[in-house]
Amino acid sequence: MWQRLKDYRTEILREKVEWEEERAMLMSKFRGSFDNKGLVSLDVGGSHRIKTNLDLLTEVKGSLLEMMFSGKLELHKNEKGNVFLDRDGETFLTLVNYLRNRREIPAFDSIR
Repeated sequence: MWQRLKDYRTEILREKVEWEEERAMLMSKFRGSFDNKGLVSLDVGGSHRIKTNLDLLTEVKGSLLEMMFSGKLELHKNEKGNVFLDRDGETFLTLVNYLRNRREIPAFDSIR
């Protein structure tokens, strides 16, 4: 029993080291795009600058955003180090706000 617990602890520590190495690699890969609080700076379509939390962009598992910001795809950065997304800025901002609102469409009052 003690040996199994010891082996289990060793395995957990090994996985932790691997995770820390992967995290360090991803942070160096995205250097200039992330700050030390897990924020990412985006330049969307050259018209919108969006700063958001990396967790927000990766919360929908299996999505293109999750793949992009988990390090599975190469991201292009502009001259200021912001991740450049060649998409419509207004539409992407709507998507980010949708995710920020826990995937609920906010209620809008009719303006007349």
